[in-house]
Amino acid sequence: MSTNPGWSQTPPPPPQSGGGGNGVVIVLAIVGGLLLLCCGGVAGLGWFVYHRASVAVEDFRNSPEFQNLQNLNLNLDPAALAGEWRDTDLDAIYTISVQNGTPQLTSIVDDDGEVFVVEESNWDGFSLNFRQPVRRIHVDEPGRRNHHRHGLLD
Repeated sequence: MSTNPGWSQTPPPPPQSGGGGNGVVIVLAIVGGLLLLCCGGVAGLGWFVYHRASVAVEDFRNSPEFQNLQNLNLNLDPAALAGEWRDTDLDAIYTISVQNGTPQLTSIVDDDGEVFVVEESNWDGFSLNFRQPVRRIHVDEPGRRNHHRHGLLD
């Protein structure tokens, strides 16, 4: 056998593949799995909260308390407000009359019999609002060298 200096007896090794392709696939699979797990967890938590809230709302709508509130708002008759009402916090008596189907606050009398003027009252369908004139209140402080007057200004 003749030998040629450019030839060898052993065949050359096969070319190596990159080998990095398997690593990329594994990394992509891990990232995809994490995204699926996280997004699925967030979606599942959102559904759980929504479901619990809708059950709670439905339970409240079926409760007797809610039904009583519905009946109160639907059956509020302004004529039922006519008469004298006592405010236990202020110990005052409010007199309400109904004129043309609309409640009007006509007077306020406090616990010592003082009558307060009501300039205007408005009924909005749910509450009775009123306005009183601003009164000047004067307090004298005797026994001081300088005389002071305190009051609310109009």
